[in-house]
Amino acid sequence: MIHKSGYRNRLLPLPVKHWQPIPHDPVDPSLEGASSGAGPSPYENVIEPVLTQVYPQNAQIQYIVFWYVAETLPEKVEKEVNTAVKKKETEMYPKPYIQPPHFPKDITLRQRVEMDTVGEMIYEPKRHEGTGVDEDEAGYESYLVPVSEALELLAKNSKSLAEVVRSGWALIQARHRREEL
Repeated sequence: MIHKSGYRNRLLPLPVKHWQPIPHDPVDPSLEGASSGAGPSPYENVIEPVLTQVYPQNAQIQYIVFWYVAETLPEKVEKEVNTAVKKKETEMYPKPYIQPPHFPKDITLRQRVEMDTVGEMIYEPKRHEGTGVDEDEAGYESYLVPVSEALELLAKNSKSLAEVVRSGWALIQARHRREEL
């Protein structure tokens, strides 16, 4: 996925309270039927929106936005996706969409951070130009900044986006704490 930010990313499973139905799990049949609505799902880390907004456009049309938490891709995965994109490029589709692999279920957030760390250096993901969906978005500029700076910048213009960052960061920290136990 490339968001209009220009950074390839993938959704990050987090400990969001939810009532998602449980898919069939042939490995753990004890979960079968646990999605009866009798209580929250036993799946701890899931992909769920942290905020949903409705923007009325006119009397008949509403625009619904679901805000999720995502991570930029590790360098190795970014290179693999970039290679796959190059193989599928055509004149008609100069920048085809290639979905990156899902966040691995068998790694912790600490292990994921280590994928981006070599000694004192931290991998800086590449920003891809021209990912806006229209000419208005074509001129967007984006940068990766620390969470505190993102909150400060967003507080000036968009309290709801600041809340998405605040909620997302709290969920990331909650997952990290649970994994460290």
